[in-house]
Amino acid sequence: MTALILACAALLLLVVAGVCLPLLRRSAHLPDRDQFDRAVYCDQLGEIDNDVARGVLSANEAGPARLEIQRRLIGVEAAQPARVAAPSRSPRFALAVAVVVSASAGGLYWQLGAPSLGDTPFAIKTAQAADAPSPHAGNGHTDFRAAAEKLQQKLAADPNNAEGWELYARTESRVGDWQRASDAYRRAIDLGRKSATIYAGLGEMQVLGAQGVVLPPAREAFASALKIDPGDQVSRFYMALADSQAGEAHKAVDAWLSLAADVPDDDPMRDEITSRIAVAAKSGGFPPPPLPKGASPDAASGPNAAPRAAAAQMSPADRDKMIHDMIDQLAAKLA
Repeated sequence: MTALILACAALLLLVVAGVCLPLLRRSAHLPDRDQFDRAVYCDQLGEIDNDVARGVLSANEAGPARLEIQRRLIGVEAAQPARVAAPSRSPRFALAVAVVVSASAGGLYWQLGAPSLGDTPFAIKTAQAADAPSPHAGNGHTDFRAAAEKLQQKLAADPNNAEGWELYARTESRVGDWQRASDAYRRAIDLGRKSATIYAGLGEMQVLGAQGVVLPPAREAFASALKIDPGDQVSRFYMALADSQAGEAHKAVDAWLSLAADVPDDDPMRDEITSRIAVAAKSGGFPPPPLPKGASPDAASGPNAAPRAAAAQMSPADRDKMIHDMIDQLAAKLA
């Protein structure tokens, strides 16, 4: 963090110096216009003499040309010189520019930057979610790219199939195409599939598409999921991550501890929670607290508890087969 601040300060100093130094230079009068004209006419007279000496011009031809140039030269000598003054030094204006540039840069970074965000790449697996398997799990024997293309063709013929868009979103998430998965989740929501799982899936795809940063649109999706199901674990995890990235380490750690108490001890999410708490506690300057005891496997709540618990126990190949069967069933319905 210190290195980043020093680098930003150095860049800002270079920009301010480049803008303000010209304003601090001493003023100097620029050459008069008549001096340029006089020099041009004198050169033209010399060219005429050279042309006569080389035989390019005869004396009769050179005479009128020489007279015309001399007439113009006399006109320049008789005219009043028009002096052009260079801009004078303006230390106050330079100081004002430096303050405005610095304040603008700081204000933009305060609004758009994330000073507390670490540079560790985001990678999380949420294998406990049956209806949104982890995009990082192995593909096994299933060709999810072919399945996604097959679903896309079916949905082109039946674009109002909300269930189809939801399954297409899950399939694209398995392929790793976060943008297409997000678009498919939005389409499913527009068609009435407004469950907590759908909103959580939309938010997660947006986070993965933003390299692990919880941007405002993703946070809105998680908030919508929690309005429907306050216990949605995926949304709770990412809302805590958003607090951590915003510099609210204590708030994030408290949220993760509360989530850990609702997750079974053997759930891989607890390992991810432990890692995130350690990072947040370090940035907040306090020791990481231990995780509370996890919930029993049958204590999960919510309408999707049973399928999630079952999926958490599946092997990657079994989960792939389950999704493949769902794709085949939906394709049959669309046909």
